[in-house]
Amino acid sequence: MVRRIIKIGNSDGITIPVRMMRVMKLKVGDQIEVVISETGGIAKNIELAQDLHKLIR
Repeated sequence: MVRRIIKIGNSDGITIPVRMMRVMKLKVGDQIEVVISETGGIAKNIELAQDLHKLIR
């Protein structure tokens, strides 16, 4: 999934699509962990990515 960094007040951020929020059972105010690899890429859970890919189809 490709997301664009946007301006949020005095900060920068990304949004999470509502479909992903539902699949992961997230709600506004929940804390999530963002993991960035040594090469600068954002690490992802392969199983979750596959589940999301199926959902989007």
